[in-house]
Amino acid sequence: MTGSRHPQKSIHPPNFRALLFPVILLVLLVSNVSGQQIKINPGAWLKYSGATIIVNGNVANAGSILNSGTVGMNISGDWQNSGTFVAGAATHKVGGNWSGNGTFVSAGSTIDFTGNSSTAIGAGNFNNIAISGSGTKTALVSLTASGNFDLISGTFILNNATSYNLTISGNYFQ
Repeated sequence: MTGSRHPQKSIHPPNFRALLFPVILLVLLVSNVSGQQIKINPGAWLKYSGATIIVNGNVANAGSILNSGTVGMNISGDWQNSGTFVAGAATHKVGGNWSGNGTFVSAGSTIDFTGNSSTAIGAGNFNNIAISGSGTKTALVSLTASGNFDLISGTFILNNATSYNLTISGNYFQ
């Protein structure tokens, strides 16, 4: 077959290599990655497996975060998701508020609200939910746990001023 050669068009943003290579390289080479905050911009993505990501601050995801392993993130601050987060079969610990209108693929995961101060939960479909730490966790929306709800320590408040519901398909532990 004959024909002219056409250059391949990249489906990645122009700064794809600059964003992806250092993140993937760090996550694959070390057992723990830590930083003050993580911000994923629209069009950018972070894929990790087998490494704990420790964030001593906030995570703002407007792109994509994909966990293909069983080790989660430990976030001392707030989680804000306006992008896509695929949590994997891991436990992710969040010390601050949980919010966002992005896509959250929770299958197999546990989100553990670990804060020692008041925490707001503002987005509501989870696989497993754990409440730990000494702080009060307040649901600002209806919550759904397709798996278990585990009240380990602290206080959980379902803000019933606006008729929010807590739906648990698995077990409730206290």
